[in-house]
Amino acid sequence: HVDATVVIERPHLARLRDVPAQYLSAGQKRRVALARLIVVDRPLWLLDEPFAALDASGRSLVAELIQQHCAGGGMAIIATHEPLGIDAARILLARQ
Repeated sequence: HVDATVVIERPHLARLRDVPAQYLSAGQKRRVALARLIVVDRPLWLLDEPFAALDASGRSLVAELIQQHCAGGGMAIIATHEPLGIDAARILLARQ
């Protein structure tokens, strides 16, 4: 199980620690959701547009965390219109 303090520091949320969620931007809320996902330590991540509302550093962070999760034995199912920019052992692409 991951220490919540480490997760808060990792996605650069420490300065927002005491800010109520309704005052956060869409990108900040996305980072909080990602931090929550890391803390609960689930083997399978279901992500819908994980780069939405994130700046370049946020996108890089998300890609890094997805890659680390998968490298550690986890899996991720991701719905996105954007390139992931990650190395993966297996990537499946599907169209509706």
